[in-house]
Amino acid sequence: MRLQGRLTDWDDKRGFGYLTPTGGGERVWMHISACQLGSQRPADGMLLTYQVQTDRNGRRRAVAVKPARRHARPRNSVHAGPPGKGRQAWRPLAGLAALSALVTAAALDLLPWPLVAVSLGLSLLAYVAYALDKRAAQRDQRRTPEATLQLFGLLGGWPGALIAQGQFRHKTAKPGFQALFWVCVLLNSLGLLATPLLLQRLAG
Repeated sequence: MRLQGRLTDWDDKRGFGYLTPTGGGERVWMHISACQLGSQRPADGMLLTYQVQTDRNGRRRAVAVKPARRHARPRNSVHAGPPGKGRQAWRPLAGLAALSALVTAAALDLLPWPLVAVSLGLSLLAYVAYALDKRAAQRDQRRTPEATLQLFGLLGGWPGALIAQGQFRHKTAKPGFQALFWVCVLLNSLGLLATPLLLQRLAG
């Protein structure tokens, strides 16, 4: 059963607050990972609909949080559709394209296969790390440090991280995290571009 409530005590930095039912009753805890608000950021006083789920520790929390009708987007909005799905669809495509480019470069002897294999392995590990962190966020469990997620990207696992970000809609609404993530992507890409030149010098 879906309930309607108003968001209170919202901590935007930590990404959680409480939903107080409009019809009266006990308020429930809400994490930003449970939100399906599209490009909107949660804010105090926002009217939302939600379902209540009890975790294995007996704590009640809001899940499947969506805007109430008064906050919904118009039907003719260019962003109509499942919240966030269209905006994040490019991430998995970009990640898959990057992985294909790495394999192609190795097949053309532009990059050594061991280096590409490491990137493929790190991409898989990054994907799993993001999936587990998303699950932990939803269940209010111990999280994977952001530094660890960023390290995967810096060392070459950013294609897998991109796929996971888009698929799970995880870490995409944090400007600071995204800014550092793209710095890691840039540094790793520059390192890959410099690899053929370095190998030529060593061979010469």
